Amino acid sequence: MSRGALFVVGIGPGVFQHLSGYAVEILRSSDVVVGYSKYIKQIESFVSAQCIFTGMGEEKRRCEVAIELARAGKRVSLVSSGDPGIYGMASLVLSMAKDVDVEVVPGIPALSFAASRVGVPLGGDFALVSLSDLLVPWEKIVFTLDRVSLTDVPIVIVNPGSKKRKFHLSKAVNTIARYRDASTPVAIVENAFQPDERTQILKLADLEDVPFTSMNTTVFVGCSRTKVLKDKLVTDRGYFDKGRLCYHVSLGVQDESAAIENFSLSFVRDHLKAHDFDPWEVEVVARMVHAVADFSIASLVSFNRGFVKEAVGALKRGCTLLVDTQMAKAGISRSYAERLGVSVMSIPKPKEVPDGYTRLAWGLRDVSHLLKESILVVGNAPTVLLEAVKIYEETGIFPKAVVALPVGFVGTVEAKRSVEKLPVPSLVLEGNRGGTPLAVAAVNALLRIACE
Repeated sequence: MSRGALFVVGIGPGVFQHLSGYAVEILRSSDVVVGYSKYIKQIESFVSAQCIFTGMGEEKRRCEVAIELARAGKRVSLVSSGDPGIYGMASLVLSMAKDVDVEVVPGIPALSFAASRVGVPLGGDFALVSLSDLLVPWEKIVFTLDRVSLTDVPIVIVNPGSKKRKFHLSKAVNTIARYRDASTPVAIVENAFQPDERTQILKLADLEDVPFTSMNTTVFVGCSRTKVLKDKLVTDRGYFDKGRLCYHVSLGVQDESAAIENFSLSFVRDHLKAHDFDPWEVEVVARMVHAVADFSIASLVSFNRGFVKEAVGALKRGCTLLVDTQMAKAGISRSYAERLGVSVMSIPKPKEVPDGYTRLAWGLRDVSHLLKESILVVGNAPTVLLEAVKIYEETGIFPKAVVALPVGFVGTVEAKRSVEKLPVPSLVLEGNRGGTPLAVAAVNALLRIACE
């Protein structure tokens, strides 16, 4: 590139010997070097350019400064630790630099130089997850952790904690422990290649319920193929075994079904700590997770407008449960409902339906006068939810609460989002997933809370 260009330069661990020759060449030929103050200090001894630095959290400002200087004809290097394309500055620069040439100069990624200090924790496939929720919702991070933990590959965790995020790593460990043994090897590398470098080899259980505040740290969580050999973590590529094909919990009891169910529910509750649910919400989510043996739905559950409190109050007053399928009606606990004086009614399916309606949607029209004293429970048909929204818009009538858990691809997301906009307490499962078993589990949890 000619003068008047912008380079995003990866400086790896910030040690001269570990910079590429090309990165050094670019830095030394630059008119200006821009970066976070810590990174500037790491390279200022071998550059003669003007150095401009900003503090933590000022990434956008650094980009603006670098772009303006390049636009003015300067040859500018914007430095980024590790590799600028992996949780670095490159994506932000390229999205902001509309009329300036940009070249990304790679560096050794943090996961690579940190891994080298504790052995070979990443011998094959692995997953990389950041715990910083400044730009990404925390529930999305937990969902990602849940899915990669199930795949039985090593997990690299960056941005594990800070003074404001003391228990993010603990919550992450609680999520991973849904699928991995408490004795799973873990390595912590803090300030790799710096004078204050610190490494630890420990077990997964050692990090749960423990505050962690070091941002300059990379955490390696092993998988079923990870061993500790001579104080080093080593993950083979699968040469010697095929790893786990599934995950299970040893119950340790041979008792009646109620004891097994209680043990299972206890396991579920113990591994929901990463989520910000109140005690009643935990009970609802635990029953839903238990019903389908899938923790990932916990990250997709949305309680709106005090749903649990309002739904429990309506049940205690003996409201009607208006459900979309006979299967849901059959699954709801009759004994709990009868104790509360709650009736369970399925939406009728009329034989003749006008064009543009499904049978259930038109059936809801037939019983719309019941909505204001009912909790609407949908685990199958998104058209019922869309029709409920139309009825509200036309009449102002809406249910006491809505369990919005339809499943499918056509209209499902639209229906759920429409319900969330109503001035009514709702339980929604984001995305296409849902189903009658989940809806029944949620309702039975609410009935239990109302009774007990």
